[in-house]
Amino acid sequence: MNQVILNDAQKRYLHATFVSFELSLRNARSLLEQGDETGIFYSRKLNLSPEKSKQLLDKINQILEELSVFAGKIGLEKEEIVSTQIIAADFSNCWADLIDARSNRLNGYGEVNPQTAAFLDPFADHFSRIALEICNFVRPKQ
Repeated sequence: MNQVILNDAQKRYLHATFVSFELSLRNARSLLEQGDETGIFYSRKLNLSPEKSKQLLDKINQILEELSVFAGKIGLEKEEIVSTQIIAADFSNCWADLIDARSNRLNGYGEVNPQTAAFLDPFADHFSRIALEICNFVRPKQ
């Protein structure tokens, strides 16, 4: 077998690509295993039969095994992903979206009724502060 030779930029690109692929596989597996879920603003439904769900789970597990073999052959190092970095990034995005939920930003989609603005803005401010608090809570102190 030929030796795999990659420069640093190629390694970074391939690593990011395969991390994304693995995370998507594991997320899909988790969604299949969890099944339906009812939240406050959404409900998630698994619209596969139990047989199809099992087929897909089996396929995902097979692909993860193949990825493991591939990783050993390509020689990319495993990098640690810190969960708090993911949480911080998610809530940073939530903070920005919640700021944009204020009436002055919603005006871009059409005029906002003043009573709606008076009701909505305090909640948008409140939840955006909470998102920022969570983001700051999990970030390392400097």
